[in-house]
Parts: sequence; structure tokens; C-alpha cells
Amino acid sequence: METVQAEFVDEPQQAVESADALLQQLMAERGYPVEDFGQRVADLSAGHPEVVQNYRAGHALVEASKESNGDNGEATRDLRQAMDNY
Repeated sequence: METVQAEFVDEPQQAVESADALLQQLMAERGYPVEDFGQRVADLSAGHPEVVQNYRAGHALVEASKESNGDNGEATRDLRQAMDNY
């Protein structure tokens, strides 16, 4: 995760996408099905309800930033928030 955080300085979009992928990888290694975001959220809410809101919010910000292409300061702020959530 430290490598992903360091990447944020130069490539914020790529860093949050890497953070999302890292969480999917961790979930897969722990036996969670990871193909469907809705299923990941449901599984997390059952096993780790204290973190599911952050995961959902971070993922939503990543998806929104993909659509905006990260071209403005607001997008960078949203990416920073997504990284904090992850």
C-alpha cells in the first residue's frame, strides 16, 4: 500500500485504481468472490461492517473520476478522498 500511496503524487488516477485492485486482490486471497462489486460490498458488510462505507465511497469516487478523466482540481480532490477511503 505504501507504493500505491507514493504513486499518488505523480499519477493520482493510476494510484487509486491500483488501490482498488489491491483491495480486490486481498479479498480474493481471503476467499471472497471478487467478480462483482455489489457482491464484494455485501460480503464486506457481513464480515467487516465498519469499513464497507469507506470502500463503497472510494469505489464510487474512482468510477466518477474515470468518467471525468481527472482533468481538474475537483477530480484530484476526489481522488485524494478515494485514496483516504481505501
